[in-house]
This record gives sequence, C-alpha cells and structure tokens, in this order.
Amino acid sequence: DAVLQQLIIRDITDRKQIEKIQQDNKNKLEAITANISDAIIMLDNNGLVSFWNKQAERLTGYTAAEMMGRKIIDLIIPEEFHSAHSMGIERFKGGGTMQNYSKTMEVRARRKDGTEFPVEISVSSAELDHQRIAIGVLRDITDRLNMIAELKRSGERFRNIFQTMTISIWEEDITELRNVLTVLKGRGITDFETYCNEHPEFVVDAARLIKVVDINQATLDMFHAG
Repeated sequence: DAVLQQLIIRDITDRKQIEKIQQDNKNKLEAITANISDAIIMLDNNGLVSFWNKQAERLTGYTAAEMMGRKIIDLIIPEEFHSAHSMGIERFKGGGTMQNYSKTMEVRARRKDGTEFPVEISVSSAELDHQRIAIGVLRDITDRLNMIAELKRSGERFRNIFQTMTISIWEEDITELRNVLTVLKGRGITDFETYCNEHPEFVVDAARLIKVVDINQATLDMFHAG
C-alpha cells in the first residue's frame, strides 16, 4: 500500500509539473502575441481551437474563452469555404499537411455578428508540448483592398479626363534621359543649355531617349492618326 501511495503521489506530482509547464508556455505565448497586429489561431490535432490571441478576439468578436476547444468551421468560416477547410483538417488529423492552406491566400472570414470581411491567411504546422498543432495567421485586408479599389477608380477618372481633353496631351517616359543627365552631372556639367549648344548631336540623341507612353484622342485627331 505504501508503494502504491508513493506511485499515486508521484503521478499527481508529475502531472502537476506538466500542467505548470504547459500553463507557463501558454502565458508566454499570450504575452508574446498580445500586441501583434495579426490574429493568431492554433488548432490541436483534432482540429479544435487551442489558442486564440487578442487580435483574433478583436478581429472576429469571439473571446478566447468562447473559442477554446471548439471548431472554427461553423463560427468564422463562410459556408463556401467549408469543404476546403474540412478536407484540410482531415488531412492534418491524419498526419499530413493542410495543403489547401499551404500558401498565403486571400479569403473571407465571418465575425460573431455575421458580417464577412476579407483576410489574408497562412497556415503552418508545428509541435507544442509534444503535440502537433496547426497555426493560422490571419490579417484583415479590408483597408488594402479599399485602397486598391480607390486607386483603380482614380486611374479610371484620370483616363477619362485624359481622353476627353480637347488639347493634345502626351504621356512620356523620360527615365533613360534622366539617367544620362545624372551621368553628365556626375562629370561636373551643370549648365545644360550651354552643353546642348556646344553638342547639338546630344539634343537629337536625348530626344530619342524619350518614349511616348500614351497620347489622347485630341492628339490623334490633330495628326489624323488612329
């Protein structure tokens, strides 16, 4: 009986030590990821949430307490992505990699209030406390996509103004000419008017370095082209 009691005490002590190490690791992880701008989500080998950082809470509206031990598929993944996610999870549970998420992708996620938003997601696998886990990093790219859309709209507005102007407008690329002028400056030449007068062939060569990128309709009409 004394031996059995000692074994039980040792087993409890070992388990408490393991639990303390695991809790210490969790506390360190929470401290490290608390101020990271990306949402970090970890799933255990059964595909259940084992870690949910502060940014994941802010991004989705779900607290870590609400998500621990749950599947994310019915909570933050829109229905159209359920099939791909399920296949990835089953492959991961079987010891493989989540190939559906093997590279950074742009998808949509769902908040607690039901609204969807675009995210950039990358998934990798690792070992923590001798257990295999999947680590997902999510970044809200709403602002980025809005900026791209605005740049596109601005480009379209510019293009419309460019084409409807009644005066001739030329868009030119002077990169090569600028490079040549930089070389000349490096040689101490600063008075380019005098240099061009003394080297008229340079003016011809310089003109050939200028590339016409675009012209508007008024220019085509002026030269009876197009």
